[in-house]
Amino acid sequence: MAYDVDNLRRNDHSTVGSILGAVLIPAIFWKRANIAHLILGGAGLGSAAGLLAHYTRTVSGDPPTDLDIVIASSPE
Repeated sequence: MAYDVDNLRRNDHSTVGSILGAVLIPAIFWKRANIAHLILGGAGLGSAAGLLAHYTRTVSGDPPTDLDIVIASSPE
């Protein structure tokens, strides 16, 4: 059974980017728009930036390795 590190890394970058975007975009543009629009837009932009960071790391020569998971059976 192979552990899909590429998918995990992609999800992690996307999640971190969306959280940072949801916090930073409203802090920068507080008076410019509705707060709900700022949070959702910031999360969307941050998620896209996280995915872009993941694909940039993969293209630049830092691909995630494939790990094999060994599940040990418990003694009965």
